[in-house]
Amino acid sequence: METLSTRGAFYISVAAPFLTSGLPSWDRGDEMSDEDLMTRAAQHIMQGDFMGAMGLFESHVEANPDDPAGYHGWAESALFEIQQNGNMDDNGNDRINEGQVAAYFRKASSLDSDNAEYLAAHANALLEFDRIPMAVREFQK
Repeated sequence: METLSTRGAFYISVAAPFLTSGLPSWDRGDEMSDEDLMTRAAQHIMQGDFMGAMGLFESHVEANPDDPAGYHGWAESALFEIQQNGNMDDNGNDRINEGQVAAYFRKASSLDSDNAEYLAAHANALLEFDRIPMAVREFQK
């Protein structure tokens, strides 16, 4: 199973060319491009702020509902958060809906069905959530 460091390395490789270029200044009223938003989300992941990354990816999904990268990024960030910090709040309830995580992985893989990484990430999340029969079906695709 993939670890946080191997998946985090993926986001570093995607965002590396942009990490030193700086982000737009919200104080100046600069608009954040999709590329800037994705880079900023990757930076949040690398800093361990998975909830912050989820918010940025959700913004990307809202603005670009046909782009699988936003769904995949949100689901990966959510999975990192669950793996690092657990998924139970103080009252014993799930902090993050595992069904939504699986649905976002499924959405990414359906939007780009040729992307083996999206399919594998979906299947791995299902394994993580003990949904073995569903995971087997995904691995067989």
